[in-house]
Amino acid sequence: MRMIYLVLVHEGREQLDALVERLAPEGSSDKVIIHADRRSKLWRSLRDHPPADAERVHVIKNPVKVRWGHRSLQSAIGLLINRAIDFDFDYAHLVSGADWPVASRQEILRDLQSAQPPLCYIDAECGREEDRMQGFRIDARWLRPDPEREPLAFRLKPYIERLSHWLDARRRRLGDRSRPWGQWFKGETWWSLPKEALQVVAVELRKLNGSSRLVGTYICEEHVIPTIIATKFPDRVADYRRYIDWTNGGDSPRLLGRSDQQAIALSGAWFARKVSLAHDDFFLRLPPYS
Repeated sequence: MRMIYLVLVHEGREQLDALVERLAPEGSSDKVIIHADRRSKLWRSLRDHPPADAERVHVIKNPVKVRWGHRSLQSAIGLLINRAIDFDFDYAHLVSGADWPVASRQEILRDLQSAQPPLCYIDAECGREEDRMQGFRIDARWLRPDPEREPLAFRLKPYIERLSHWLDARRRRLGDRSRPWGQWFKGETWWSLPKEALQVVAVELRKLNGSSRLVGTYICEEHVIPTIIATKFPDRVADYRRYIDWTNGGDSPRLLGRSDQQAIALSGAWFARKVSLAHDDFFLRLPPYS
C-alpha cells in the first residue's frame, strides 16, 4: 500500500525536513507534497533550495498566500489534492508542518487494511457552527492582520468587524446562502482518505472553486471537505485518528511535550499536533515510523 502525505506548512525548515524524512525516508515508495505559504521565509527557502529527491518530495511551485481563517487555506489544500491525484497511491494523509506520526507505518497500514471498503478517516459533525459558512464577512481578509505589514488594517480591525456584522445582518434579510451538499458538517482540518474518495473531493472542489461560494466565509477548510465526504460517503466515515489538545481554550491547539507521551500512546492516534522543536523536541526520539 502506497501513502502520499500532503503537508501544509508556513515555517520551520529544519522541522519540515525532519518530518519529510520520517514520513518518506530514502528508498520509500511513499511521497510527500508540500504547500508552503507564499508569504513565508520557508517558501523562499524551498524555492531556492528545494529537497534533493524530487521524485519522493514535491513542492507546489505556485503556492497561495495563506491567511488565517480565510478561504486561501482551502485553496492551498485544493492545490495539494490536485497534485496528489496525478500519482499512484492508496491513501492520502493531510497533515501540517506541526504534525508528527505517533504510530508506526505498519500500525497504520494494519488499521487501513482491516477495513473493507476503505474508510474515510475524517472529523465531521453535522450542523456544527454552520454560521461560519452561511454568514458573509467582509473582514475575512483581516481576521488576523499583521501589525507590521498591515498597520492600517490592524488599527481599523474593530471597526471593520462591526461593519461586517452590520452588513451581514441586512444581507440575511434577502435569504440564506446556498448549501451545495445540504447541511454543512464541521470537523478538524486534517484527514486520511482513500484515493477514490480524494478523486471525488477533487471534482467537487473544482466546481466549488469555480463559483464565489467561499467568499466571505470563516475557516471554511473545517467545513468543505468534511461535508463532501460525509454526504458522498456517509457509511464510510471513521475517526480521524489525530491527537489534538484544545485545553488551552485558544484559537490554536496546545503545544505538546514529553509529558503528553502517555496520553498520545493511549489515544490510538496516527498523528499528533502541535509539536515544535523550539518548544520540546521529544517527538524526535519517538520510535521510527517506517
